Amino acid sequence: MKSAALIVLAGVTLVPAISWDIEQVTFDQDAYHVAPQVIVNPEGYARIVYGEVNEEQEEAFLTLARQTSDGWDIDTMARLSETFAYDYEEFYYYPVFSIDLDTADEVYAAYFDFDATVEDWVTDIYLASADSEGFCDTSRLTDDTLFQVAPVVCVGENGEVSICYPEWEYFDSYEPYIKYGWLEDDSFYSMIVTKMVVQTDEVFPMDAALDADGLAHVFFTGFDACLWHAEPYKVDTLIDWDLEKLSGTISWCPSVIPEHSGGYTFFHLTCNSGEDLDSICYYTNKTGEWEAENIGQSYNMMFYTPFTSPVALNHLGHPATVWLAFDEGYMCSERTPTGWRDDPLPLSADEMTLSFQGGFFKISADGHGHLVYSEEDSRGFSQVFHARTAEPLEIGIAEAPFPRHQNPVLQIRGESVRLSLPEAGLINLEIFDASGRKVERFASGYYSTGEHSIPLNTSELSAGVYFVRAEANSQAASAKFVKTK
Repeated sequence: MKSAALIVLAGVTLVPAISWDIEQVTFDQDAYHVAPQVIVNPEGYARIVYGEVNEEQEEAFLTLARQTSDGWDIDTMARLSETFAYDYEEFYYYPVFSIDLDTADEVYAAYFDFDATVEDWVTDIYLASADSEGFCDTSRLTDDTLFQVAPVVCVGENGEVSICYPEWEYFDSYEPYIKYGWLEDDSFYSMIVTKMVVQTDEVFPMDAALDADGLAHVFFTGFDACLWHAEPYKVDTLIDWDLEKLSGTISWCPSVIPEHSGGYTFFHLTCNSGEDLDSICYYTNKTGEWEAENIGQSYNMMFYTPFTSPVALNHLGHPATVWLAFDEGYMCSERTPTGWRDDPLPLSADEMTLSFQGGFFKISADGHGHLVYSEEDSRGFSQVFHARTAEPLEIGIAEAPFPRHQNPVLQIRGESVRLSLPEAGLINLEIFDASGRKVERFASGYYSTGEHSIPLNTSELSAGVYFVRAEANSQAASAKFVKTK
């Protein structure tokens, strides 16, 4: 493992504030390992899914690398058609797959593949899964004459699987529909969400996330090239969607992550925006209304393949993203009270290849950033690398992530919680474990403006990392503590 501290771009030495530990994951010198995506389990171990292509053997696979305390376990999740085997760059032309993880550490990969039994371009949606023991299973979800690509898989807390994807009647059609599908009693059902209309030859810009009720919210580029939100609601047992316009300018390649709090779900979202798609923007509805901020200037994506900048949350609920900054290379940016703090990644854009469809950046429950990318070896074959921040990505617990609203300040001092409230209101104090599971609510009631000290009893807790979260007047603050034996 190596640790990176400096990069050089355009003759300027940049000193990152964030240090990354880098580890090579794949070593096979007869295959290309491309488009890696990562997800992290509650214990902080990475699960990486990537395309593996052996052009000489005319074989292509989706492969899973599972991080353990002893290294990496490698398993084949699914065998792909020869179309991918002929050219590994197919993984960069289309968003081939997406991944998610359930509470039992089972990895799910939704992907599309070509139907070799027909001459025209016909694709179908598949779902591969791999349990914690490495047993893999694959199911074909659609089987028709339609063109379906770029599936987004979401797994709920109870293991329910939802998949959203664009669908065309034929490849050259420029009027795709967004479909929402789900598994029920070992069968796959789907329905139309809305017409998407926007298409390019390479990108199908959409993302989805589940709310607290397990319903999929879809974020997509609409008929006017602007950013839209399809919000689900139930009528008896049926699902329908309300459409909500979020941007007034061209916006592509959204990435979204949900934040569940007090029975509500808030969303954090990044996308390429602007007339030339040369800005990275951040959206959130955490204050009750959608608000937008500009993170920075990117390249003119009208002349390049639009690049998804994945958004993630640390354990304090603060957003971060990785994006391609104009003339500065890849950046990891964190939200601070005064704006976005940019920090260069440990390798230059010429040395590393990130999956343009996103999924390459996550933050674990303990706040560490995880990044996966591919890099060519000495023989010209691409290998997968995993980078992890040496320290958690976090800003001080007294700093509010949304400066327009003054948050409560929370600190842990011994066996008490010190709480400073900017205004009086109903307060809930709860303990969460490192996986994000609520352990208990230990205080609740009406508290006045000012300083408060609340007893914190940890005698019944097992050893480990925990977080105290305070919610007050739609604002929140968190603090971490470690229980030792």
